[in-house]
Amino acid sequence: LGVIFIWLGLRALSTERKELLSQLTHLGFLPARFSLTLLSTLELLGGLFVALGLYTQVGALLIALISAKIVFWSMLNKPISKEPAVFYVMAFVMAITILFIGPGIFAFDLP
Repeated sequence: LGVIFIWLGLRALSTERKELLSQLTHLGFLPARFSLTLLSTLELLGGLFVALGLYTQVGALLIALISAKIVFWSMLNKPISKEPAVFYVMAFVMAITILFIGPGIFAFDLP
């Protein structure tokens, strides 16, 4: 889950930046560049936290909030991501599971 969101964050900051900026502007996000940078940075941080096992539950919370927001926007408007909404629903469920079950034995932040 962490590696997937690292990849999504890096992709949004580099290769798909122009396309995502135009979609966010069309959806009505006034500071589209700020919104995209914030969303991509949070995806990257959440993915890093989960993948490295540092602040795992904080990273899982970030991923859950991002996934819920993208699913919500996909239901109301045109999807803002190339991945289908089902992908983000599954990511949301996995993140909530990590959030409530805990980081696991290989994490550095055991409760």
